[in-house]
Amino acid sequence: MGEKQLPAKKSLKILFLLFFAAAGLLLNFIIPPFQNPDEPHHFGAIMVYALGEDKKDFVEKEVLRLMDENGWWRFAGMGRPEPLPSQLSEIPYLMGYYPISDFRERLAGLTFYHFLLGRALALAGIENVGLAYYYCRLVSFVFILASLLLAFSAFRKLAARWGSFFLLAPFFMLFLPQFAVLSISVSSDAPAIFLGSLFFFAAFSLIGEKFRAGPIVLLLGSAFLGLITDRSVFSLIFLAALCLLFCLKINRKNYQNYVVGAIALFLVFILAANFLVMLFPLEVDNSIGLISRNWQRMVREIPRIFSAAGFNRQFYLSLADSFLLKFGWMAFSATRIFYWVWRGLVGLAGLGIFVYAIRYLVGCLSRMNREKRQSLSLVIFSGVAAFGQLAGLWGYYGANKILPQGRHLFPLIIPLAFLFFLGLENLLRLISRKAVAVGLGAAVILEFIFLGYVVWTYIIPVFHLTLKAPHPGI
Repeated sequence: MGEKQLPAKKSLKILFLLFFAAAGLLLNFIIPPFQNPDEPHHFGAIMVYALGEDKKDFVEKEVLRLMDENGWWRFAGMGRPEPLPSQLSEIPYLMGYYPISDFRERLAGLTFYHFLLGRALALAGIENVGLAYYYCRLVSFVFILASLLLAFSAFRKLAARWGSFFLLAPFFMLFLPQFAVLSISVSSDAPAIFLGSLFFFAAFSLIGEKFRAGPIVLLLGSAFLGLITDRSVFSLIFLAALCLLFCLKINRKNYQNYVVGAIALFLVFILAANFLVMLFPLEVDNSIGLISRNWQRMVREIPRIFSAAGFNRQFYLSLADSFLLKFGWMAFSATRIFYWVWRGLVGLAGLGIFVYAIRYLVGCLSRMNREKRQSLSLVIFSGVAAFGQLAGLWGYYGANKILPQGRHLFPLIIPLAFLFFLGLENLLRLISRKAVAVGLGAAVILEFIFLGYVVWTYIIPVFHLTLKAPHPGI
């Protein structure tokens, strides 16, 4: 089947962008500063790079002052300390309840993004700490907007080739409450999500289309930058090699070209790696150390990932629920019924992927045409990426009996949305083709309504009325 020509949807993209801009503007006004996880020490590190190491004490006092002015202690479920701490490292809730002399130790040496943004603020002459915070929010918002545009382009290509229902996937991302809340977070989450989106845009292009130099550069570039940006995108460096393997279509006629291409890619990889080490030796060394330690834990603990023990259920439910909505330092959530519906949809999507596997791996493998093989490759690649991220989260959090946060899955939101919609489509297709359009369309419309409900029923009352944090405290 040749590529279908979808009509230009310029007006749809404009509405897409306008809605996200409006949502971001609204959230910027109703969510006080530092009400996303880890913001104080991320922003503090940015401002130290912006103002200089000699202003570190000043930066910490200003950050603490802004936290106090915006009721951070109350929203985090603690009583306001008297006197206020003079350093961020004096707040056990932020530092993980173990002694830290410098709050930047919490960043584990991953300060590439903080350095770049801090220097950009310095070049712009922005020295006011309060104003700088909102500039940093704007930068995060732009990264998330760029991620959504990459997803829009990726799924538009999939829709043209394998089904118009994929056009709904970017709207699933757009209306996802936790994703919207995170769009104004001042941390390395936003650039990590952008790098992940750029990576999977390139990967989907390579697997689903021709083997071209442009996507390869984007694939390898985002993977290398991910290595010094955030733990949540460390896996991209391994997935890049896997993606290139999926692109190989070796036969007797072209094997020589592939051998030459593989050698060239290997040399480019080595040169890029050396260049990265020369520019950022400490960051690369820290990242490799983190990967090595986490890999050892992950391999040792991997059998427990499939355990049905009580903590495992709590681990996976926490991950799924906070992917949908857990705002204000994971403290506030929606009514329980919404999470049961969400868990049900995730379970149905998983069942739909199983149906897909049975249909194509057992019944159609011998009769697959080129497009079906590409579709299967995308499913396998996305599944491996999702499982790898899950295993990494288990090794870092689960093995230490720490509950994860759904935001750590957001760098993989493109493959996760792909699997989610493909799974639901395969189940609905068992009913009828009409059921696919009606079911998926209804799901996205209900998600849109839920987002509005969350903003006006939960977020605004929490931050602007008198709802109390569920944590013990004053």
